[in-house]
Amino acid sequence: MKSYQSILDQVARTHSYEAGFNGRLAKYRILRFIESLPLIQRRNKALEIGCGEGRTTMELRKYFDHMIALEPAHTFFEKSSKRLANSNVEVKKCMLEEFVSSESFDCILAFGVLEHVMDTSIFLSKVYQLMHADSCFILTVPNATSLHRRIGKAMGYISYLDQLGPLDYKVGHQRYYDFRSLRHELENNDFEILAMKGIMLKPLPNSMMDTLSDSYCDALFKIGDELPEYCAEIFCVAKKK
Repeated sequence: MKSYQSILDQVARTHSYEAGFNGRLAKYRILRFIESLPLIQRRNKALEIGCGEGRTTMELRKYFDHMIALEPAHTFFEKSSKRLANSNVEVKKCMLEEFVSSESFDCILAFGVLEHVMDTSIFLSKVYQLMHADSCFILTVPNATSLHRRIGKAMGYISYLDQLGPLDYKVGHQRYYDFRSLRHELENNDFEILAMKGIMLKPLPNSMMDTLSDSYCDALFKIGDELPEYCAEIFCVAKKK
């Protein structure tokens, strides 16, 4: 059986979070993050878990005095380290579970991470330990009840909405969340939900979404506010109970 580290390295060699629709989706994650800024009481120190190639980190860093970004996959670590050199971001090659710090962080960010985690209780316990009373934990996960997954089920590609498919296994997904199950996961690990929203309606597969105009994608993002449970991703802000 492959180790979790080898799975992450394999994903990094064959996958990009900048290419195609993944890159476009990053824009809308950042917009949701900016909307959440009033919920972040202090912005001195932030920790990003799983920074990938560092594209999103380049935007996030503008809102904090100092950031530490964790990236365990070697290929992604090399790319993000070069991109973020001479900035206010320190990139470390490790998983959260291996990260040691005597400091707490004002904000902990995990965009597209929790669905990859083998043991969510250990992961969320570590997040909790690195927070102080006023910290925020901001995360995104793919939405099991998104419009494109509903369409996939209606067409017979999947039997149930949270079913993992071949591409999920290829990129290391362990599970899908919907709004209810994500709330349950966080509350069971001593977090309180401050905000939970959808990110962008996604009626088509990634390859087809990437052919749409920017204005059309902007419209899908706006309409997603009206239909959060049909959006591509779930955006959540939480704090310690």
